[in-house]
Amino acid sequence: MKDDGGPAFPTQRERNDQLGIVGGYGGGMSLRDAFAIAALQGICAGRYGRRFKDAETMIRAVNGIVPDAWGLADEMLNARK
Repeated sequence: MKDDGGPAFPTQRERNDQLGIVGGYGGGMSLRDAFAIAALQGICAGRYGRRFKDAETMIRAVNGIVPDAWGLADEMLNARK
């Protein structure tokens, strides 16, 4: 399994013995997901953004760009080590 960097926006859960809730952190998307989203937004807003004539053209282009966004997310996670 790929290192996902843990939760991007963790939430703190209060301990509640009566309800059987264990305290701690959890939930939310992974840091890798957040990095990939940011990378995809940047790519689309930058050099590719002006080339989209309609939604269909944009979808085709984004499908080709997504692997690049995941690659950038992985590089950002590696830079944190």
